[in-house]
Amino acid sequence: MNNDVSKSLVAIENLVDDYKCVRDKFLSSEPSSAQNILHHLKKMLILSCASHYENAIMDALKDYAKKHSAKCDCSPHGFDKMSEYSFFKIFNFGRNDEIKKPTDFLKDIHCLGEGFKNAIIKEIAEDDSKKAKMNAFREICLMRNALAHCDLISYNVAENKSFDDINNLHKDAMQFVKLFTSKFDII
Repeated sequence: MNNDVSKSLVAIENLVDDYKCVRDKFLSSEPSSAQNILHHLKKMLILSCASHYENAIMDALKDYAKKHSAKCDCSPHGFDKMSEYSFFKIFNFGRNDEIKKPTDFLKDIHCLGEGFKNAIIKEIAEDDSKKAKMNAFREICLMRNALAHCDLISYNVAENKSFDDINNLHKDAMQFVKLFTSKFDII
């Protein structure tokens, strides 16, 4: 994991600590201001988590491409083009809850090879725990997309989710990120 990606995990942990501090120290004495701050911290958590996932996955993909490109030298391979793929084109986030199955969510990773796509879809589809982790990842990224395409300050994303709910989703989503990026580890 590169240094910037590691720093983003520390920043997320610090954000969780900040949330707890505001909740525990200021909510009873300054309820209105504390509620506003807690609401904005929830949005920051969503944005920070999704940003971390994007960087971790894209860095793993770029590192994989660089290593394989160097091995291929002048032979035809296309690995040097892998860094041009967009995080938001690799996954099909959809809208709301319309996508739950790995075949729908991962259909666009064919750019990484049909064999790879079929293998990871099969692996996740056959394991309910991995499917739940994938859905947590997707849910946080979907919330991030809603925030990015709406008025960040006034938009009330994740109304039915608490900060702790989102933090728990993040922990599950991180397991999907680790599973996905492990596919790019070169032995």
